Amino acid sequence: MLTEYKTRFLGRDLNFTIELSSNSNLGGLSESLDDFIADETGLSINPADDGEKLKYIVTSAITYTFNFFNNTGMTYGPSLINAGFTQLELTSLTASLKKSFYLFQVYNSTDTNSQILLHSGYYNGFTFLSGTTSYSIDPSAEISGYYISNENLANIDNDQLYLKLSFYNAKTGKLQLFQNQAKLSGTTEDMFYFNGTLDSTNLMFILPSPVVAREFVNTAYLNKLNENVPTFSYEAPVYPTGGTSLSGNTYFNT
Repeated sequence: MLTEYKTRFLGRDLNFTIELSSNSNLGGLSESLDDFIADETGLSINPADDGEKLKYIVTSAITYTFNFFNNTGMTYGPSLINAGFTQLELTSLTASLKKSFYLFQVYNSTDTNSQILLHSGYYNGFTFLSGTTSYSIDPSAEISGYYISNENLANIDNDQLYLKLSFYNAKTGKLQLFQNQAKLSGTTEDMFYFNGTLDSTNLMFILPSPVVAREFVNTAYLNKLNENVPTFSYEAPVYPTGGTSLSGNTYFNT
């Protein structure tokens, strides 16, 4: 986007400020709208968040295992081949592999109608380039840091946090969602979360290891989820609400 300005020559040097933004990045347009609305109403469509965020870390290595569904063999396993990549793509490190990423999201509850997103972490193919999808992550790794604003601490009940895991597959352009493998018999959306505890005194996020996740393959639910995956920016997806995931992976949209 190119913003045009009218100028008047005053017989001296002039400095011009030109705003540019890519068509695939709507930030420039959003900022211009913000400026206009702020001038007219004193408000902003994207108000700044000045809340300080603190980093909470895990204290020991955690093993994350992502079991993807293999459509051909109808089985689950910790492999990016199951996710739809070929061995050649893994070996040659294709762009679609590098642009794929895991999405780590931490919420204050499992109720999609009222929960607050506290943290989002994106970990792409530059970090996870191996064919296996079982990773032992050291506490010093960036993935082990969870950033939560001070203002959101009041929204956390009994220091309980809930981690939800997804994988954005750049080859298909789809988001793949995981269940907590220990909750496969669950009948509500609680099955998608891994329970953790916040230690605000010592700035720690206590998450039991191992974290074993299994891809959720319910078509109706995933289609609804992917309707809300942003096209132009890596934002938090909007998960389906108003329904219940029942035993047998049957999803009813009520």
